[in-house]
Amino acid sequence: WVASAGSCRGRGGFEWGFECGGSLAGVWFRDAGPRGASFVRRYRGNARGTRPRDVRVADRPLIANMIVERLPVVTPAPEAWEVEYQSWSAERRAKFLRELPTDLVDPKGEFEELQDPDDAKFQPASRLTEADVSGDTKTLHRKLDQFLFLVVQDTKTKQWGFPKEANPEDGVQTMRATAKAAMDNCVGDSIETFLVGNAPAGHWPEPNAGGGTNFYHRAQWLEGDLRLTEKYSDFKWLTKDELGEHFDEAHHKFLKDIC
Repeated sequence: WVASAGSCRGRGGFEWGFECGGSLAGVWFRDAGPRGASFVRRYRGNARGTRPRDVRVADRPLIANMIVERLPVVTPAPEAWEVEYQSWSAERRAKFLRELPTDLVDPKGEFEELQDPDDAKFQPASRLTEADVSGDTKTLHRKLDQFLFLVVQDTKTKQWGFPKEANPEDGVQTMRATAKAAMDNCVGDSIETFLVGNAPAGHWPEPNAGGGTNFYHRAQWLEGDLRLTEKYSDFKWLTKDELGEHFDEAHHKFLKDIC
């Protein structure tokens, strides 16, 4: 039954309206085409949501994952095309430079070329660290020009992934709160983080036994030395490309898109 309804007609024969009754709510559209033909689209669903009928409900359980990331420490090395452009730009700019006579620039000889002796001793640090050379993935002092992501090994299942927990779906704990709880149960208070946003960055079907849907939230590492709780036995800080060591090809591509 329809408890309330309404409609509105616009230019060109376009008309829309709403229907609401019982536990259902819907919106319909009617458009008179150029030849007088018309069609009707109806979107119905639960009155508490806006999901159309043809959108599949996420498989249960809903699993909240926390992707802990370390931001790049140094700017990334320029691409080959950037180096080529900078070289061309410098050569072009040099063609228009002119050295003015000293009598014109400093007629009274008041200026002196001052140079700090410490500047001559300065040598920039190498982008390549000892961890990069040795292949140590347990330290944050590696791959300084890239994002690093925390992956952990579950003590019981021996499977690698992000800290995660199933949402109780009790209407009290949000997915974001579940993801934060998963992170806290993984690292405790050993590191300080900043949670990025309230909504998940994406979702992916759970490939392991039991099924479900993974939702991925993000947190940025700020400071602290990571120490795992008993729930996890090992950890690594990996780049986007290195995540492929622990996820299949399709899942890895998805993670690279959202990270």
